[in-house]
Amino acid sequence: MDIFEIDANEVLAEEEIAFDMFKDSKFAVNSLAQAIVEVAHPEVRKVLLRKLNDAIDQHYQLSDILTRKEWYQPYLAPGQQISQDMQMTNL
Repeated sequence: MDIFEIDANEVLAEEEIAFDMFKDSKFAVNSLAQAIVEVAHPEVRKVLLRKLNDAIDQHYQLSDILTRKEWYQPYLAPGQQISQDMQMTNL
């Protein structure tokens, strides 16, 4: 099978897709924040800042969806988070 072909039996679950979007959202926020502090031109900085605010809003929306569906539990203690992650990966 070619790497670009999709096997009908390999369908991503909604939770996996949501977490992939969540990960990408974090990356976008971090990348935009880094770009803002490194850019010299004030107009470019303003554009990046608007994009950063949009990315933060989108990240919060994703976080709220994941939390409501109980896929993401940001309020667990660190030890509980580790235990939950280990259970999810069957370690």
